[in-house]
Amino acid sequence: MIFLTPYLLFALLVLPLIWFFLRATPPRPKEQSFPPIQLLHQLQTKAQESVHAPWWLILLRLLAVALLIIGLARPVLPSKNLALQHSKDPILLVIDNGWASAPQWSQLIDDAAQVLTQAQQKNTPVHLLLTAPNEQNTALKITTLSDNTSAAVQFNGLQPMAWPVEHQKAAEILNKANHYQTIYYFSDGIQHQDDQAFQKKLTDHTNLYEIRPQEGNISTLLLTKNSPTQNGFMQSISLLPRPIPQQITLQAYTQQGMLLTSIQKSIPANTSQSDIDLTLPLEARNKVDYLQIANYAGAGGVYLLDAHNRKHIIGFISASNNTNTPFTGSLYYLKKALTPLGDLKEGSIHQLLSQPLSVIIAPDTVFSDPQSEKELQSWVENGGMLIRFSGDLLAGSTLNQQETPLIPLPLLQGTRELGGAMTWEKPQKIASFSKDSPFNGLTIPQDVTINRQILVKPALDNDKYVWAKLEDGTPLVTHRSVGKGQIILFHTNSTPDWSSLPLSSLFEDMLDRLIELSFGVQSTQTGEVLNPILTLNGHGALQAPSPYTKSISFDKLQNLVISPEHPPGLYGNTGTNIAVNLGDHISSLKASKPIGKVITLGSVSLSYTLGSLFIIMSIILILADILASLFLRGYINKIKSSTMIMILALSCLSNNTFAQSTTSTSVPPAALNTRLAYILTPDPAVNLASKQGLEGLSQFINEKTSLQLSSPEGVDPTKDKLAFYPLLYWPITAELQPDPKRNDALNDYLAHGGLLILDTQGHDASSSIEASHPDQFAGEASGTSQALKNATEGLKIPALSQLSDKDLLSRTFYILHDFPGRYDAMPVWIAQSNPLVNDGVSSVIVGENDWAHAWAITADNNPVYPIFPNTDQQRNLSYRFGLNLVMYALTGSYKADQVHVSALLKQLGKQQ
Repeated sequence: MIFLTPYLLFALLVLPLIWFFLRATPPRPKEQSFPPIQLLHQLQTKAQESVHAPWWLILLRLLAVALLIIGLARPVLPSKNLALQHSKDPILLVIDNGWASAPQWSQLIDDAAQVLTQAQQKNTPVHLLLTAPNEQNTALKITTLSDNTSAAVQFNGLQPMAWPVEHQKAAEILNKANHYQTIYYFSDGIQHQDDQAFQKKLTDHTNLYEIRPQEGNISTLLLTKNSPTQNGFMQSISLLPRPIPQQITLQAYTQQGMLLTSIQKSIPANTSQSDIDLTLPLEARNKVDYLQIANYAGAGGVYLLDAHNRKHIIGFISASNNTNTPFTGSLYYLKKALTPLGDLKEGSIHQLLSQPLSVIIAPDTVFSDPQSEKELQSWVENGGMLIRFSGDLLAGSTLNQQETPLIPLPLLQGTRELGGAMTWEKPQKIASFSKDSPFNGLTIPQDVTINRQILVKPALDNDKYVWAKLEDGTPLVTHRSVGKGQIILFHTNSTPDWSSLPLSSLFEDMLDRLIELSFGVQSTQTGEVLNPILTLNGHGALQAPSPYTKSISFDKLQNLVISPEHPPGLYGNTGTNIAVNLGDHISSLKASKPIGKVITLGSVSLSYTLGSLFIIMSIILILADILASLFLRGYINKIKSSTMIMILALSCLSNNTFAQSTTSTSVPPAALNTRLAYILTPDPAVNLASKQGLEGLSQFINEKTSLQLSSPEGVDPTKDKLAFYPLLYWPITAELQPDPKRNDALNDYLAHGGLLILDTQGHDASSSIEASHPDQFAGEASGTSQALKNATEGLKIPALSQLSDKDLLSRTFYILHDFPGRYDAMPVWIAQSNPLVNDGVSSVIVGENDWAHAWAITADNNPVYPIFPNTDQQRNLSYRFGLNLVMYALTGSYKADQVHVSALLKQLGKQQ
């Protein structure tokens, strides 16, 4: 044991003086003869008063003072697993502070602080070497740590960097430094360039201890390659193999921090490379600014995308010289609408395909050259968007009457005349856009009419390829996915000859929506200098670039070395952003070989500070002295004294336990205020979404009804009492396994009138359930089909039927015909109810529409997550469905009783 303030121990010399004063006898009273009270001398006193305090009480007081003095001297019991001795020779701390250390940084700093603290206690000097340069890119050097400043203060300013370590330069520093008797190397656990020379310099010293990351932590990983797919992105991950499977959640965010979607992936054991397929609808694909691994802090877990900010280059296929004729040319109105949206190019198919393009527009074009058609098809399959417009050439061609790659649907030859002299039909207006159309939400002017159009051959599945219709149901815009790209056809012309659409603002808005759906292309030129716009810090957060970050030449991007001068981030100029990612410049991850004596990160033993324990013991003895004095004076009896001593001792020694016991016996908050609850899952992101969702729903209910709900709570059915909650929301995650104890608790909850909502938060492709609208995006939730079976295994759930607008749930408060959440493509299932049980309330509702993410709100009452398709009406309907759920759980079948109101009133009239 050592003392941090040993000079206070001199106060122990005062103990003999205290003993003397406690043993001192007061002077004898002076005798004075007083005749009137002579009779008192003959009285015998029954109680003998002590001249001195009892010896045991004096010892008790001395011990209390001694313990107080020792406690104030701050005794410390050092740990035994570190070879720290009283020595004037300094020890060296070598810390890998590169990007790979970020996930374990907090624990790494705690362990380093423990080493420094124990060295300070033994008056041993400590030096520090960080192996990654700082933002100023100053040369690596060995610094001396203070011996009179706390370790927490000295390490508080250290942060991980967003670039790799420089072991070669660190080896050079060690080569020039004096010999160290003891070195503690805090390793990031992965291989780096020039590791051999660096490790050799470390092992040249006498005592080498390597503190490595724990095997139980999430593996060090790196997001490497990202490639677009037909329905989203394919993200590659490089990681250190682990002997057990790992659960990884990949999330897609906008630059403002809005979560668009997330997907879980189970990485098999001993896997070093994996791919995650992130599915997104067309509306959301180009809104993604970066991908991030949930609950993983570090630049390696972030991959920046620049497709959303890329400049769109639009090409026009020009077959004649009069296409640009004002007011009549086929490209005139198109160019007026698209000029603000990007750079416009014009030429033949071969000329356009020889340069980078994101969109090609073909007004009234027939592709008769097989070679050009093949090249154009290949371009579309690789992610291009081909927008075609009808005309006389297309209407008269026989090539499009059968299914071809460059036409969404087979066409009928000829045109349909509307409002002409030879037809009874009137010009048609455009019908409202469906909610799954990219044009959804656009205002349709009443004066826009269609006079001529090309029709498609009838087929049962034509509707899923239609994005816009006329009021008579015939198609105006059709589309088809081809590989990673899209083929889009307007069934009218790009001039006012066939319709008034090109003259309206709707024409520009529709083209704007289509351009947004396309993948952009980089328009950066060779030799252009790219300035830093946003950079990643060591923890993986976007921030403004530091003054030391330098611009990058476009020519040097491929061979760029991530460093303080060029950290990962977004670089570019006005209108052009290029993402520089850590994973694009690091080939692979490999675990480094341990060196020296290995200590697992987080296992460095703490120095046990005993000062508070001695002070508490001193206080207990002082309290015992007070009680003993009161007892000797006869103020309290022996039983009360021993009881009070025991209570005071327990309250001092186990204050936390007593507080916890008091809390556990208090009334649960859910018993005092009505509130909703959600079942906790192993995924913190899912738990947060559930909490935010139920908070948003509770606020909506509080505003719309007289019911006042308190904040929702997360519960564990195996530990918490469920009887207080009228409704339980259960998000189903892929890793869910059967649990008999959980099932017993839920069966008891359902048997006593509880309502359980099971939500897979998306659709599992392996599920046999089909979408209500097959062409609609339903969200990807891989593995939830089996997880739902695991969740319901052992639950006493009645037979399920599909929820319809005739069910009681659809009219408990609002009259609803649809029950959307974040998605609106999957059916909702409800357990069949028994009118004689639980007031006719069904016990279970199952769905895949992800209601919690649709209900979720921030502290500022703004939606947290987007919905698909993104319409305010859908979000409002999801809130209404949630309100109906709560009213259904609370009030039972009162709505069903309303059909008997007339009969009841009539019967009451007869009785009166």
